[in-house]
Amino acid sequence: MCVIDSISSSFIKSLNCQVSNASSDLNVLNSMILRIVSFEELLGHCNEICKKNQSDLSELQDNLKKLGY
Repeated sequence: MCVIDSISSSFIKSLNCQVSNASSDLNVLNSMILRIVSFEELLGHCNEICKKNQSDLSELQDNLKKLGY
């Protein structure tokens, strides 16, 4: 029985190690996914700022033309 207990104990320790490693890998993937979403959101905000700047620039150019510049 002692040999079986030792083998069982080793097997359980091995499983625990694998579960721990898998959990760590999932945490890394989860943080990467969160960064990707955050990056896409940031990119969307930057795009909106560029559109607003272009609109403001066009308005400024129109006003300067009216003033003779």
